[in-house]
Amino acid sequence: MFKAAITIAQRYNITIGGQFIGWETIQMSDNVIETLHLTCEAVSNSNIVSIVGPTFSDEEQIIPLFANRIGLPLISYKITNPDFFDREHYQRFYYTILSKFKISENTTSESNNMTLLDTAFEIWKQYEPESFPGVSQVNPYSLFVLDATWRLIQFLQYYCTTERKNSTSCFSFVKSSTCFNRRLIQSDSLLTRIHTTEFIGVNDTYTYMKTLKHPSYHNRSLSRIPEYAAVRNWQAHTNGSNNVWAAKSNVLSRDMAILKGIHLRIGVIASTPFTIVNSIIDQSGQNITQLSGYVPDLIELLQNQMGFIADIQLASSNQTYTGLIQAVLNGTYDIVVADITVTSSRRQLVSFSNSIFDSALCLLIRKTSESDLDLLAFLKPFSRNLWLLILGVAFFASILFCFIERQENEALQKISKSSSMIMSMWFSIGTIMGYGADYQGRTAAGRILTVGLYMLSMVLVASYTANLASNLTLSKSKNIISGIEDVKDGKVAYNRIGVRTGTAGESYFLNEISNGNRNYYSMQSVQDMIESLLSDKVDVCLMDRSAADYLTNNIYCNLTIVGEDFYPSIFGMVIPQGWIYEQDLDIQVLSLRENGSLDDLKTKWFKMGNCPDVTNVGSAMGIKPLGGLFLTFGVICVLVIVKFLWRKRCFCRRCPLLSRFPKTVVFNNNASNSVINI
Repeated sequence: MFKAAITIAQRYNITIGGQFIGWETIQMSDNVIETLHLTCEAVSNSNIVSIVGPTFSDEEQIIPLFANRIGLPLISYKITNPDFFDREHYQRFYYTILSKFKISENTTSESNNMTLLDTAFEIWKQYEPESFPGVSQVNPYSLFVLDATWRLIQFLQYYCTTERKNSTSCFSFVKSSTCFNRRLIQSDSLLTRIHTTEFIGVNDTYTYMKTLKHPSYHNRSLSRIPEYAAVRNWQAHTNGSNNVWAAKSNVLSRDMAILKGIHLRIGVIASTPFTIVNSIIDQSGQNITQLSGYVPDLIELLQNQMGFIADIQLASSNQTYTGLIQAVLNGTYDIVVADITVTSSRRQLVSFSNSIFDSALCLLIRKTSESDLDLLAFLKPFSRNLWLLILGVAFFASILFCFIERQENEALQKISKSSSMIMSMWFSIGTIMGYGADYQGRTAAGRILTVGLYMLSMVLVASYTANLASNLTLSKSKNIISGIEDVKDGKVAYNRIGVRTGTAGESYFLNEISNGNRNYYSMQSVQDMIESLLSDKVDVCLMDRSAADYLTNNIYCNLTIVGEDFYPSIFGMVIPQGWIYEQDLDIQVLSLRENGSLDDLKTKWFKMGNCPDVTNVGSAMGIKPLGGLFLTFGVICVLVIVKFLWRKRCFCRRCPLLSRFPKTVVFNNNASNSVINI
């Protein structure tokens, strides 16, 4: 119920000095010294203005004395020892006492603050439903906690808006290195005002007692605690009035809390390209810090859409992501917007908004320029299948050329058939390579075949030359690792692996690689990782994929990502647990995702590229790109065969007898007759 009262105040924008009321809880135990130590630590680290409690009787003596020493009002909801009414010793000790007390099981309260009670129950069931026992089973002391806390909230707000309205600060402290010498400066004026306050609580009409010694002190009858029967069965009173809520209404609004007009302290951390920090000189000549990147653009979108007042605060350069989580816990920031991975361990401490970015981890290494000697590198411009196809085409063309040219071509008539075949192969290969041969085709079919070989030569030579030049200019290098499995297998020494502390990458390394051993090379920032890679202090770094893409594509062209992504994750805005504006923020983030605004930001900051793209350089050319060329050559070969057969057919029709017998030519002259067999 203590947290419920604080949450109600935040929901309805009840502030003190322009700031929301926060709280710190201390887990009490039967060890009084430990309780005092925890209380002292809380007072030293935060601006505590009051204490609600304690719970255990063993702590009754020491905690009120400690609060009295440092000037803090202590509001008790359970202590029943009337000795604490001695104002000489416990000047700042208070607890809720019923000014009029009677239980009636058949009456309904008219003056009890049932609006406050219903709201507190609603919040309890919303945030901790597993601990809510039901209305009829609520411990009565829970109601006393609600009354004590809520009245303190109302009083502090009233005090700061009336008594201290002309002061620059509502509360200030005498600070000291020890909590026992720390003191609230406004303690006395606060004491004067709180004595006379009366209010209507969920149980009855309460007063904070002011007398030095009450007349009934010696009778020990003043501090009776009522027996609790049922929440709504309290005696009605004629004095007092109900609480007035926002918009001057006594009806509590059921709408969710919204951030419009709320001042938000937003923590960010330098992390390119999420938050890029630049130093510029303004018109007055002053050196100022300018923020750009994915995160500032996202904050601007949310601010325009939700109407909150953004106070963006840049974290120090040595801050870690774990430190940012702690900063939200401590109240340094209201929220943190950064590339912070949502993990189960972090969710135990804080809450996260809906995803603002989807990411994963990757391995970042240096590009290597050395490659192993390859004696067959000259064959790599073409794939093996393409080389086999070229050889097959050359052999087929040589057979076809020999068949159609042997009877007509003098270069092939004077040699044997095997030599003719070799000469035809020489002709085919020479023509394909663009060199040619020392004889040409004599028949029409032979010339058509030669044209087809020239076409092959023109395209194949050009393609081979281009791919070979590409391979020689940007040769493929062999990386030291191929992916995260090589890291797990120990192919890289762990002390040569760079990991940034306080990140999801560190958690992954400890849980999945080193079994909890911190034997990696520790880094504090992304810039440390880059410099360590370039200076050869490490061989590989675990980095967020989105940041690595930006760096390798735009700034550090001599670095590259190797292997597949791993450990997929999401980034979320860090918010306190139970934050009343969580639903409003989540709805707006989902709206930005649905209307494509988040995708537009991702395209703006991560899709650009100033480094040359060499991902597809030097790949071997296959058959598919040249399929049309070889199909054309096949058609030409068919035409050659048809032409050759047609010529044979026509010759046989014109000379049918000569085609069967040897040709005979008879010469007749005056001198003699001569017969020559051809």
